[in-house]
Amino acid sequence: MESPKFSVIIPVYNVAPYLRQCVESLTKTDFDSYEVILIDDGSTDGSAELCDKLQQENVDHIKVIHKENAGVSVARNSGLEICAGEYITFVDSDDWVTENYWEVLNRECEKADIVFFGMRKIHESGFVVTYQTNEFYSESSEEIEKECQHLIENDTYLSLYGFTWIKLFRSSIIKEHNIRFIEGQFHYEDELFTNEYMRYATSMKVISDVIYNYRWKAGGLTFSRKPTQQYTTMADSLIDASEFAKTTKFKDFLRVRSWNMIFEYFLNSKGFKSKWKASKILKEYSQKAGVKYPRLSVLKSLVQEIIRRK
Repeated sequence: MESPKFSVIIPVYNVAPYLRQCVESLTKTDFDSYEVILIDDGSTDGSAELCDKLQQENVDHIKVIHKENAGVSVARNSGLEICAGEYITFVDSDDWVTENYWEVLNRECEKADIVFFGMRKIHESGFVVTYQTNEFYSESSEEIEKECQHLIENDTYLSLYGFTWIKLFRSSIIKEHNIRFIEGQFHYEDELFTNEYMRYATSMKVISDVIYNYRWKAGGLTFSRKPTQQYTTMADSLIDASEFAKTTKFKDFLRVRSWNMIFEYFLNSKGFKSKWKASKILKEYSQKAGVKYPRLSVLKSLVQEIIRRK
């Protein structure tokens, strides 16, 4: 097959009940110019064998990589190393796309360096929430920054900016600037990648088409406590991105968002020692981001800790 127009990168880890639906939502199509790259990240539930079976069923379009478990960022980077498409998109292995996915991407792909599209969050109970925003296109860096801020803070009450699986990237930009996911990062790893990519994007399009289905499960990583580094890496990325901002408004927005990352870490810290450590880091990032340091009730945390110990 000639070099495909699209590469879809799918990290796979212990998703045997969902993987076939995910892959077949991409491959049951008359569209032909695509490749699906399945990166088995050390699965132990039969997902690895299912990857191979799916490849055998569609050898012209599916590639499989087997590797030891190292996390989603490393898995996606493995896909980026071998993908051949002119455009790149990402799909999570327990999600699936709509029937018109390829039609929409093929229609919109050449119009911008990055294309954002809508999604549905579908809960296990059947409850569905649809996220989409108004159409947008610009080659103006000032307008692009304004739209990025709108995608982060909008009336859907969900940031639509970071998720890599609701956007289409131009492969040449990723390869020219060696843009990769930060290995070991599992909190905001998508937004870190997007921040780096947007530094080089000169045009941006947002479409209202809802073509991605996100499987919404209770619990999981999103709701667990994260190590300090997960917050500070994101905060540093935002401060770094602010240095490249074209408008003062967006620069200030990114710096406040950086500080908010550390404030989230402070709020999620438990016990006096952790709270005290978090407050010191928060003070450090108040200086870095230029945000006024607030009065924090660390003493109250100490009193509560002493009472618990008694």
